[in-house]
Amino acid sequence: NPKKLKIVELEEPQLPRSLDDAQIALAVINTTYASQIGLTPAKDGIFVEDKDSPYVNLIVTREDNKDAENVKQFVQAYQ
Repeated sequence: NPKKLKIVELEEPQLPRSLDDAQIALAVINTTYASQIGLTPAKDGIFVEDKDSPYVNLIVTREDNKDAENVKQFVQAYQ
């Protein structure tokens, strides 16, 4: 973890609601759980895997956190 990011593992059903916690900068959420709270890849994803990937996930964050440096670093590392 060269970027010194703190990674917290949560159960999948908890991921969408974890974004309500100000200590959580972002989450990698699959479309099944993201759609349950009204998130859509095109509108809400700050990075969306290629549509042909068999394991498409969304990286999402709160609106007020989308330009945070640690979020940008994570997305860059994930790509």
